[in-house]
Amino acid sequence: MEEASGIDISGEYPKANSTALKYLASNINRYHEESLLFSDTMVMLSKGKYSGDSNISVELTTRRGEECYLVHISSKGSIDGIQMGTTITGYISLSMETIEQQTMEYIKMPNRPIDRRSFLTQHGDEYILRKFVAIGDAIERKTYIIPSDMMKGFISEAASILLQRQFMQNDELDCIADFEFITLNTDCRLCHLTYLKTQTKEESLNSDIVALKGITKTLTVQNERPLSWSMYFFQDGHMFSREQVGSTVTIKVNIQPIPVLLPKERKILEYKWQDDMQFYSQYLDRKEELEAQRMTYLGRHPEIKAILADFLQFLLLKKPDDPCTFASEFFATYLPPELKS
Repeated sequence: MEEASGIDISGEYPKANSTALKYLASNINRYHEESLLFSDTMVMLSKGKYSGDSNISVELTTRRGEECYLVHISSKGSIDGIQMGTTITGYISLSMETIEQQTMEYIKMPNRPIDRRSFLTQHGDEYILRKFVAIGDAIERKTYIIPSDMMKGFISEAASILLQRQFMQNDELDCIADFEFITLNTDCRLCHLTYLKTQTKEESLNSDIVALKGITKTLTVQNERPLSWSMYFFQDGHMFSREQVGSTVTIKVNIQPIPVLLPKERKILEYKWQDDMQFYSQYLDRKEELEAQRMTYLGRHPEIKAILADFLQFLLLKKPDDPCTFASEFFATYLPPELKS
């Protein structure tokens, strides 16, 4: 296994500014937001021609016992006859901290294929970053240990997807120019991450005219040329297009996505069924009917209570590590002989 080393912090290293840190501390919900949980399905266009597919999905999951977002980003296609693809899987806490992120990128160039992989994981008071790069026959493996103090205001690529959706849904584009976050570039180097509002525009999609909001995302590494992406979004946060500045490749939707119900709209549409007296009366009648049916059934089969009592008593006595297998074996004794294996 390769030797772990810390990132060189003897000189200046990028830091998030106070405005960005304040935003993350006060403007990010500490409970999951349903309006962020949707998928974007797009196509890759090279010089205007179809060259592949790109997908982004966000769903709710748990990681290390903590409720969090699971963000999955994938792009795969062929440009000028060369196959390439990128896959990013990230677990992001509800406070926008990156718990884990795995990145895989490949470019199948003849005689010189490129394979880049990185795995970033939060471990106590530090982050562990594992990096693997293979260019042709040359292979590089490194492991870095990054103190958490250096990662304040860190926004991974997966977290950036959530942040951009929140910017759009909360109408926060007028203030994003003040934010200066930090992130990792494709070479796994810490760098500044900034956003800038661009002009709104209208585009034609499936014979409809759609209004779009735009932002430019920029990664800046000291003494290197900045990398920027121009992105446009629907009003609800669905991505319309993404293009690296200077590239001939554009990622764009080709089908109108299903609109997302935003929190403020959801509150308007909330239906308090308890206040509907006719519906509430029907609910109570049905509830009483079901309870009566269940009590009648249990009265006809008193052995059910005895079986369940025996099972629970035996379960709590044995405390098995696998209660499902234990239950299967316990209730198998009640099968008729011809059904037992």
